[in-house]
Amino acid sequence: MDPLIALTPVLLASALCALVIGAILVDRAAQLPSDPEALKQLALARGIRHDPVGAVRALRKAVALAPERADLWAQLGEACVVVAMGQVDAEARRAFGHALRNDPANASARFHLALPGAEGATSTAPEGAAPWTR
Repeated sequence: MDPLIALTPVLLASALCALVIGAILVDRAAQLPSDPEALKQLALARGIRHDPVGAVRALRKAVALAPERADLWAQLGEACVVVAMGQVDAEARRAFGHALRNDPANASARFHLALPGAEGATSTAPEGAAPWTR
């Protein structure tokens, strides 16, 4: 038997599970529109469902509600990188910059801001970003 055919039920079950979990998280975020954690989970569900633009929308709302949370800013930056097809664009740089201001040790922000070719990058990485492995 072809291994792909043998995996088909597992793949379908996984996809169905992702859809159900996504629907639950969408409903939870609708019930708790001022809960940044619900919006973070909604963004994760959007990402799983290959909707990075929806993830960015949810995370913009989350950071507006909890601007002190570096994890939300970093996740927003990561979602922006996905939308920009792997490029660290201006919105991603701003989000990662906020993450670093709130948590100078945030590994995702340090990593992304230290990448060569990040939009708006100068010959040196932003303060706190390099070396990202510190």
